[in-house]
Amino acid sequence: MGTDLLIQRTRGGALRAALPVREAHGIVWAGRSHDRTPPSWELPPPTGDFAGPRTFRAVELAGHPQDVMENFIDHRHVVELHGVDFLDILTAPEGDGPFYSLTVRVGRSLPFFSTVQDIGIRYFGLGAALMTIDVPRCHLRAAQWVLVTPVGPGRIRYCLAASAALDPLLRIPPAPRRALERAVAAGMNRWSFHDSRADWPVFHHKAYLPHPRLNGEDGPIGAYRHWARQFYPVAPG
Repeated sequence: MGTDLLIQRTRGGALRAALPVREAHGIVWAGRSHDRTPPSWELPPPTGDFAGPRTFRAVELAGHPQDVMENFIDHRHVVELHGVDFLDILTAPEGDGPFYSLTVRVGRSLPFFSTVQDIGIRYFGLGAALMTIDVPRCHLRAAQWVLVTPVGPGRIRYCLAASAALDPLLRIPPAPRRALERAVAAGMNRWSFHDSRADWPVFHHKAYLPHPRLNGEDGPIGAYRHWARQFYPVAPG
C-alpha cells in the first residue's frame, strides 16, 4: 500500500511515523500489522465510472474485522437475520493474494416490490469489502463499501460508504446528475446502515471457533478462513 506515513505528534512534541497510509478510491487507508511492517501489496486502481464515496456513516462497536468480513460469507444468516428470500453463488469465491472475490444473486421481498440482484463482492485484506450492483432498468451502478478499523482490544470502527453512477448515455446536465447520484448513494448507505444493525449484537457476542461445524447452507466460510490466514503471524513450532 505504499510508503507514505501517517505522522503522529507525541506528548513531548516530537514527530513519529505511526502507520503507512495511502489515499485510494476516495478513502484514506492505513496499513496495520502485528509487527508494524508496511504492507507488501498495493490497492488496485478504481474500476468503472465510480468517483470516491459520496456518503459515509460510522459507529464504534465490539468485534473483530474478520468477524465483519466473514459475515458476507455466512450465507445462511443473510436469509435468517436479514429477511432475504434466497442467496445463490454465481461465481465461486477466489483468492488472489490479498484480494478475495465472489458474485452472488440475492432475492428480497420488500414492502412494495420484490427484487433480484446480482452483487459482486471483493475483499481488500481483512478490513474492507466492496459490493458493486448493476441496476440496468434504472440505468444505474452502485458501490457499497464496508470498512472496518480496529481501534482497541475487541473494538472496531464500522463504517459504510457508498457511491452511485448513472449511465453516461443518459442526457442529464452535470449538476443535476451529481445531485441525483449523491441522493441515490445517500439513500442506499442509509438503508445499508439500518440493515446492518441486526449484525451488531452478533459481532459483540460472537465466539471464534477454529473448527466450526458447517453445513452446505453456511457458505464457504472454511475457504475464506484459509485465505485469511495470510494476514496473521505464523504460529511458532
